[in-house]
Amino acid sequence: MAIMVEPYLSFILSGKKTIESRLTQKRVVPFGRVSIGDVVILKKSGGAVSAIFEVSNVYSFEPKTEDDVYLIKNKYNQRLCGSDDFWESKKGSRFATLIEIGKLMILTPITYSFKNRQAWIAMNVQQPPPTILCISGEIASGKTYISQRLACMYGCMHFSISDYLRQIIFKTGVDVVNSGTLQETERSQISLGWSVFCKLFLDFTKWNYTGYLVIDGIRCIEFPNTLKTMVEPRCKVVLIYVEDSINEILVNLFNGSVS
Repeated sequence: MAIMVEPYLSFILSGKKTIESRLTQKRVVPFGRVSIGDVVILKKSGGAVSAIFEVSNVYSFEPKTEDDVYLIKNKYNQRLCGSDDFWESKKGSRFATLIEIGKLMILTPITYSFKNRQAWIAMNVQQPPPTILCISGEIASGKTYISQRLACMYGCMHFSISDYLRQIIFKTGVDVVNSGTLQETERSQISLGWSVFCKLFLDFTKWNYTGYLVIDGIRCIEFPNTLKTMVEPRCKVVLIYVEDSINEILVNLFNGSVS
């Protein structure tokens, strides 16, 4: 988690600033603690969590003199957007971490308070068990959008029940698929039994039982319930029912309260 001050947070959210940096006199986080593929949470100082991004590259330096610090400025400041005052305050730095901002996801602000006064915090996040996220909910509630954003957030595969049904229909030589054809094919698959239906669907996704798998378009509770009997305790199955705002779902995910 990076605690951000203005105008640098706004520069990142607007895309103007594409490298985040920390220059310090002591060897502290994030020096040596950030890797490509890590996720960085951006929290405004004294404010809310505003965004997350994936680390696309990391540069670490140990400048010995002020000239070494200014070499970093000359090479990277167009992407860092540091002011002259910023660089003047950092001229005595002996450790520098430059973090390239990869995939950026802007969030509706999420309130998250803590007493830690550090500018950077390495969060001890345990590797989650393999998890299937099943997304269901009301019509036009944003199920597909949430599913896509979750897949982007976790860097995982995303499939809908309709994806599976369409590939069955296409194999029969039908070129045009409508809602009636999808419903008829779904009834036909369910008639095989929920265990068979779920197994065929998982085979279709080619998921390797690591990380996350996001499935949307679920209309029957029997689908996630059957998945649970098939994959637990090896994997976890989570049903997310969308009836509130998208931000409410993101708040729950961030706070780890989805169950």
